[in-house]
Amino acid sequence: MPLLHQASNENFETVKLLLDKGANPNTKSKDGDVALSLAVSADNLDISKLLLEKGADPNAKSSDGNTTLMAALANENLDMAKLLLDKGADPNTKNADGDLPLLHQASNENFETVKLLLDKGANPNT
Repeated sequence: MPLLHQASNENFETVKLLLDKGANPNTKSKDGDVALSLAVSADNLDISKLLLEKGADPNAKSSDGNTTLMAALANENLDMAKLLLDKGADPNTKNADGDLPLLHQASNENFETVKLLLDKGANPNT
């Protein structure tokens, strides 16, 4: 699918053109990936922002079951995590293994990210 291919290849102008011409930002590949999960995994903030502005689901999961938020945190991309949370990513959504972003970040002693997750509604009792 053109949108998925261009999002993973970090081609902003082509992604914008496809979206402007009606491409669905939530279309899934046969493996279950969506353009947003590919852009987040590639650390492409501009394409991720564009996809979210065009209606991409901030709680989308990649083919491996990780949320876009978990992918951003795994890449240690705090700006991406902030963007996703600001656009509605749920900090209490578990990945396929049942892990929560807060638990993972707390176990890595990442204070700044733990604070961000708590400020954005992560449940401190899970």
